[in-house]
Amino acid sequence: MRSVGRKLLRARRIAGAVLVVAFLGLAGVLGTNLWVARASDGRAFASGSGVPSRSVAIVPGARVHNGKPFVHLEGRLQMALSLYQAGRVKSILVSGNETSAIGSMRAINTSEVSYSAACGQGGYAVLLTTLGVPPPGGNQAFLSNDLTQVVSPQKSGFTYTLAAGAGGAAGPNDCNGTATNVTYYTTAVPTSPSSTGNRAFASNQAGAIWQNVAAAGAAAPTEPFTVSATVTPIQ
Repeated sequence: MRSVGRKLLRARRIAGAVLVVAFLGLAGVLGTNLWVARASDGRAFASGSGVPSRSVAIVPGARVHNGKPFVHLEGRLQMALSLYQAGRVKSILVSGNETSAIGSMRAINTSEVSYSAACGQGGYAVLLTTLGVPPPGGNQAFLSNDLTQVVSPQKSGFTYTLAAGAGGAAGPNDCNGTATNVTYYTTAVPTSPSSTGNRAFASNQAGAIWQNVAAAGAAAPTEPFTVSATVTPIQ
């Protein structure tokens, strides 16, 4: 009987703890919603007609597939475009897409270093698809599938390319018999400048990522990379 009583007491304690955690979680959610409602009071608008003039409209990023924005992002982009056309904002910044592009450029640079050491015999890949091929006997590619299925993949509103860099020369064939080069040049350009991004990016075997803000990112920085009014390094 004592054993049964102890089990019941333990079960009650566990149930009580679960209820406390659930209550605290619910209170946290309700408290956050209340704070957001109060903080946005007078700053939320049912239509673009009441939005005050500002220099930039920031569009939170969302997924883009095959160069086409998903429904939530499309709605945000349409609203930002209407504000721009009405003269209420001077420019549009799509935040998530550019962050994703910078991360993808870093991933390409990292994969090129790994590829050169493990498969390229010191040379670099000049096609993104090459980085998607594992070395003989392995099953792990050097770069993820979303950037290696086609020669010029599109991801999160950007189009990516990879080629031989300036002053390049043929390198040795890699471990799979594919030609390499002693340099590489990779770019990420908005599929729709000023809509899916306002900056274009480029990098090479030196590892630094450069950005170009001219014409809302319509063209990537070219080699040799040089600082100018519109071209600067970001790392």
